[in-house]
Amino acid sequence: MSIKPWVLGPFDLLRHGEEHRQGGRDFDRRMALISFDNAIEMAVVTYLDLNPTQRGGRTYRKEEVTNWKRNFHTKLEFIESFAVSQGTPIAVQREEMIYYHSLRNDLYHGGNGTVPTLHAVDGARRAALWVVALLFDVDAETLLLDGADLAASPAQMASPETEFLGQFLDIKRTLDEVLSSLHASVAASSSLSERLHAVDPPPDIRLQALVSRVPEEAELIKQRLIEGQPTGVSDAELRSLTNELGSLSSHYRQQLHARQLELIEAAFDATLRKRSTGGIAGVIQQPAGSGVTSCLVAYLVRCRESEELGSVPQVVVVDRLVVAEQLIHSIRQAPDDGALLDAVRADSREELRRLLMDGRPRLIVATQQSISMLEPPVPHPCLVIGLSLVSVGAAAQTWLRLFPRGIFIAFGGPPEIKANGAWAPVIAQYSLQQAISDGHLRSVAIEQPANRVPPLDASEAGVAAMVREILEDFAARASQDVVHKGIVVTDSVQSTQRLSHALVSNHGATTLENLKVHSWEQVATQDHPSRTWEVFRNDDRPQLLVSTYHRLTGVDAGSNTAYYVTCSLPASFQLRIVTMAGRQGRGASSHGLIVDFGSNPWNGPSFEGAAELSCDSVTSNKT
Repeated sequence: MSIKPWVLGPFDLLRHGEEHRQGGRDFDRRMALISFDNAIEMAVVTYLDLNPTQRGGRTYRKEEVTNWKRNFHTKLEFIESFAVSQGTPIAVQREEMIYYHSLRNDLYHGGNGTVPTLHAVDGARRAALWVVALLFDVDAETLLLDGADLAASPAQMASPETEFLGQFLDIKRTLDEVLSSLHASVAASSSLSERLHAVDPPPDIRLQALVSRVPEEAELIKQRLIEGQPTGVSDAELRSLTNELGSLSSHYRQQLHARQLELIEAAFDATLRKRSTGGIAGVIQQPAGSGVTSCLVAYLVRCRESEELGSVPQVVVVDRLVVAEQLIHSIRQAPDDGALLDAVRADSREELRRLLMDGRPRLIVATQQSISMLEPPVPHPCLVIGLSLVSVGAAAQTWLRLFPRGIFIAFGGPPEIKANGAWAPVIAQYSLQQAISDGHLRSVAIEQPANRVPPLDASEAGVAAMVREILEDFAARASQDVVHKGIVVTDSVQSTQRLSHALVSNHGATTLENLKVHSWEQVATQDHPSRTWEVFRNDDRPQLLVSTYHRLTGVDAGSNTAYYVTCSLPASFQLRIVTMAGRQGRGASSHGLIVDFGSNPWNGPSFEGAAELSCDSVTSNKT
């Protein structure tokens, strides 16, 4: 991959940082973080010094450029404004980059005692790669691709400001993990107070008092640091506030672990029983939306920390690349767990073979498709975990052949797994009804139109009629703030293309002037499919996404999404759509919503008390 000559300066800093990141000394950690941080500043200065013809014709006033180049904080202001102008989500928040920059300043001014953690180095690397990719349209990650990582080492004393920012980021991540386990969510830009109010208050009176007082103080000081201003408090007061944030973070992390403990220990015990013989340990049955990913990560950490399984390579197998990316992101958001698991994603068959054959105790995330093409069989023991797979039984046939000494376990999945004798017994089960009772999911209202429209393989008039009903229904609900997004579920690429074209052609007739329509399949050859999902997921404007039901495996669209089913669904996917529609979120209505044009039955024990079916006009009930 070639890059423009003016990108060589920032890229050389990235490469220098990457070389040190793969070193084994404390000195390498320091040099890596400094290089990645410097790459961010050089990228901004380089971009602003370019001729407009070298940056897509974009022009800026001289006084704007002078201001943006003034210091690190103003450079971050430019990065954010540039991302907004390009319609690109902010992948790394400003306070996080400030944190890494403050660590760099500690290295410059605090002597050689400070050693950044691996998590901090990786975070600075992620920020630098994003900035370079954003400004210069290059895939720096691919250019720097290397599987070698460092083991984490404890950080030494940093400045009070750096410690505060680190703890501030830690509690935000902890709260986001708690919300993820409940499949609730808040916007990435939400304040600490908003995150705390989205979770249950602590029972301890002292912690309740901290929840009432600490967030506003912490947000104020964080904002001052971001703007490069003095904190306005003494070092002792700042350290006290940092400790109070730590107490809150510890409470919510313990709360998170308590929810997962029973399932995790059951999975771990079943895995241990297969340590000497290998074979199928079983399945942890858990509906999507009840914290499957959180439980999986905690289980992987439990295995890695154990004497019996600590040296065994771990392989997580998923159906879709976007699910692999979400899992890697979740792992890296947990500082301690991320460093311990050493997670990597195999981007090619050759890389997957290399990673598996060296026998290192790392975590490899791969798709079932790439696993199925692997040859020859892996000779050493491996722990192979399926995550929310569509067909565990079919996957197991491949696993047993390629991992003759493997231990196999599955997380998530539909109830049909119970009928597959190869995966009996079920290790532990968390039913949809129990998830609703515990508040992890909502019940779901399913509406079916009284007047059926023709199926999608009928006339263009039939497609147009369905599209008009979908647009009218979505516009009515969005205008009442009931939903903000909608997913139109199809059964084929052809149906997706027909519906996407019809929605784009007709959406001008709705009251939603800024409605955006996405088609997952149509952009697959032009852009990474996960990019489409991220834009749909994070953009606050009303949006419709058209997708086959297979593509929706393992993804999280949030709680403000309506589902328009236009086809007949297999029973297992009916359950998946129900759990997606039932996900909790701050400000969510009392129930999720499915509008079914496909005449699906939505019955059986799995749906009792979870989904309520009503045959009525689609537009008759908008709440």
